[in-house]
Amino acid sequence: MWGGPGNPIGVPVIGSDGASIDELVAHGRSGLLVPIGDAAALADAMVAVWQGRSFECVAPPDEMDPDRAVAALLEVAGVAPGTRLV
Repeated sequence: MWGGPGNPIGVPVIGSDGASIDELVAHGRSGLLVPIGDAAALADAMVAVWQGRSFECVAPPDEMDPDRAVAALLEVAGVAPGTRLV
């Protein structure tokens, strides 16, 4: 099963290496961490994910299911299935 602590929906995460994000994202395993305020590092991380970099705790792109990802994200947020958001 893809996902795990800090990444329950199994998609890559890019975040800053501060504000406790580094406690949720395992750099190189579930996503990438970049220094706060480092636009070049953020751009490099985005390009790496866009080009298909694989992560141990992330489903390969051909196995990702957008509907499953959205449902898992809503569950993590505590939103009941079928709730109208807009």
